[in-house]
Amino acid sequence: MKTLNNLKHALKAVVILTLITACKKDNCENSDRLSATSATVIDGCTPAADGCGWLIRVDNINYSPDNLPESFKIDNIKVDISYSVSERKFACGFNANGPNFIHLYDIKR
Repeated sequence: MKTLNNLKHALKAVVILTLITACKKDNCENSDRLSATSATVIDGCTPAADGCGWLIRVDNINYSPDNLPESFKIDNIKVDISYSVSERKFACGFNANGPNFIHLYDIKR
C-alpha cells in the first residue's frame, strides 16, 4: 500500500513538472492575447545560408513560428492559425532585428 502511495505522489510530481515546463514563460504571458487569421507559410531559406527559416506571413508581416509542425513546412500554402505574438525577435540573415516569434496554438489548411 505504501508503494502505491509513493507511486501516486511521484506521478503527480511528474504531471506538475510537465505542465510547468511545457509552457514557455513568454508564450504563457501572451496566451490571453490570442489572434486568429488566415496566413501563408513561407520558406525563408535555411538560417545556415543567411535565411530566416520557415516563416508565417500575416497581413504582409513575417513572423518566425517557434512550433511549426513538419507537415506544414510547404512554401506558399495558405493556412488558418490561432497564435500569439512574442516580443522576442529572431535574428536571422543580415538583419539582427528580424521577425518577431509567434507561438501557434492551432493551424489548419
